[in-house]
Amino acid sequence: MERQTDLFRRDITANRHGGSPESRDAFERIRHEIPEARLRVLMEIQARPLGGMTCKELAAFWDVDMNVVSGRFSELKRDGMIRRLYDNGDPVRRENCGVYVAGQAVDENDQAGGQQ
Repeated sequence: MERQTDLFRRDITANRHGGSPESRDAFERIRHEIPEARLRVLMEIQARPLGGMTCKELAAFWDVDMNVVSGRFSELKRDGMIRRLYDNGDPVRRENCGVYVAGQAVDENDQAGGQQ
């Protein structure tokens, strides 16, 4: 298992952007801000326990580009701190984006209670 400090040394979006030099440089510039940014994103999601929040909604609320917060959503999801919201086994979507709530994820195949 990776140590918590090691998690902030890896760019969670590297697979998506293919490790381009521009993206690597951008990650290095913000790496020291990641722990605080993750906490801020988590706090915003926790503030909306029933309706959840999309990455797009948070970006609009903070008046930033979506890529500013999308990596933090991915990290929080990976670490089980946020989870997709489901309704009767179907993922809830708003504006073509997944809706997330704070809390531990359950097994993807376990739709008991209608949430993952």
